[in-house]
Amino acid sequence: MIVARSLTKHYGNTMAVDHLSFEVRPGVVTGFLGPNGSGKSTTIRMIMGLDVPNAGTALVNGLPYEQLRWPLREVGALLDAKAFHPGRTAYDHLLWLAQTNDIGRRRIEEVLDIVGLTSVAGKRAGKFSLGMGQRLGIAGALLGDPGVLIFDEPVNGLDPEGIRWVRHLLRALASEGRTVFVSSHLITEMSLTAERLVVIGRGSLISETSVAEFTAQSAGEATVRLVTPTPRIFLSALRDVGAKVKAESYGTLMVSGMSSVEIGDLAALRSLTVHELTPVRASLEDAFMELTSDAVEFRPTEAHDVALSAASGPDQKEAR
Repeated sequence: MIVARSLTKHYGNTMAVDHLSFEVRPGVVTGFLGPNGSGKSTTIRMIMGLDVPNAGTALVNGLPYEQLRWPLREVGALLDAKAFHPGRTAYDHLLWLAQTNDIGRRRIEEVLDIVGLTSVAGKRAGKFSLGMGQRLGIAGALLGDPGVLIFDEPVNGLDPEGIRWVRHLLRALASEGRTVFVSSHLITEMSLTAERLVVIGRGSLISETSVAEFTAQSAGEATVRLVTPTPRIFLSALRDVGAKVKAESYGTLMVSGMSSVEIGDLAALRSLTVHELTPVRASLEDAFMELTSDAVEFRPTEAHDVALSAASGPDQKEAR
């Protein structure tokens, strides 16, 4: 289990982490999300004893990391996919790690097999691709068979098969009762992998909850995706009955304030053609963007929505 209590870290006048408290429980994958510059990496470094907090504590299984007698046996971490000597083979890199914590050679062979690097164990790690480096880093994290695992961007450089493999691996590790904490900027991937979330912005906690509960926070009004060959006419009809409408593209309208049944009834009443009516559920990405919008450090100039009349051609009925 990982427990952070009032973690605070500043660099000069810059506050990186501001009285941050959360818990990472065993048995589930917990995603760690936040905009760039939100303090995720600094928080992980404090948990791992690499940065010293100005205030507060970070405990792993009830102790600060530096007080763990055999740290690799209690905490496995992947923080940098290239954290190995480029001249060492994959096997020798793991052997060096194993010897620091009195871990047997059989375990090296086991983790190489788990991550799919057995066939290249004798090759120099400096020649590895980013994806292979990620697999070697994951092998290092698993080496001591620890009960707590921390991964920072574990799927960087992996192909789709590799990403899926990591997803299943993390879930399997959590199902064994381990504490699995994963930082990632791939929001969609987190929605497929994590069950719980710790979300921060500008170094402060925004939310600590399940993925489902976090998504529900931004659900707002129900939205229906409407596809029609006559969007202008439909737009006018929808506004007549008080619906909120946004043009997604020509022929596609996003409608709020009406159910798909109500939109279908309106179409029948006014003899309007409908090609598709699909209720749209809020995604984890939608929730993340909404709930962290005030915590984004760098923001590009927002483009204005293109008006429907400028983005679409004439409707068939209007052209006649």
